[in-house]
Amino acid sequence: CYLLTQGRQPIALLNRCVDASLNNPGSDTPELHALFYHTFWHISQSSAKSHGVLNQLQWLLELLGHTRNLATGAITLSDKVKDKKKVVEFAIKLAAAAISIWTSSSSGLVYNVNPNYLMNTCPSFPEGHDLTLSRCPGSPLDFFPSYVSGLEGEPWSQISPKVMDWLAVMHRKHPELSPSLSAAEIGLKHTSDFRRAATWTDILQRYEAIAVA
Repeated sequence: CYLLTQGRQPIALLNRCVDASLNNPGSDTPELHALFYHTFWHISQSSAKSHGVLNQLQWLLELLGHTRNLATGAITLSDKVKDKKKVVEFAIKLAAAAISIWTSSSSGLVYNVNPNYLMNTCPSFPEGHDLTLSRCPGSPLDFFPSYVSGLEGEPWSQISPKVMDWLAVMHRKHPELSPSLSAAEIGLKHTSDFRRAATWTDILQRYEAIAVA
């Protein structure tokens, strides 16, 4: 993560970090979540060519696809993983955090990001400083509906259709996350992608199914 924040490695290195985290049940901790959020934020502030917005877009699409494949069972996890649903939720949170942090300049405050963290090889912490990376005070899924509208701006609008489709798949595969995912969908109500007939039909069918249940 340090090499990434310094612009010494491309964003693609995050793939290894994500895969290792998802395949290690013991890694799903508030500290690791916070480390990812700090890394996302520093990437958004970086002037490195390999960290540009187009690189962020490409990596985010890869993460959305990876999460979809996990949710649908298209790819398998380590035998050590016993709770697949929890792993998929972790991946969903990472995607929600990346979208929120990369599309909004104010999200760093909400995610409790310490701008100085990861900026030195051996950071010195003042007395009383929390060594847990200034943990995020809430879940990315709680913040996501407030920031998803950032996808309406350029160049993020290019992946808005992909995000809408991704939300629909996650909604069906993880109904327990429906409140946050539904709110995120509503957050995109002003986009042309939301007004697609196929999107509306899918949303109405899912909501009707929830009402019947």
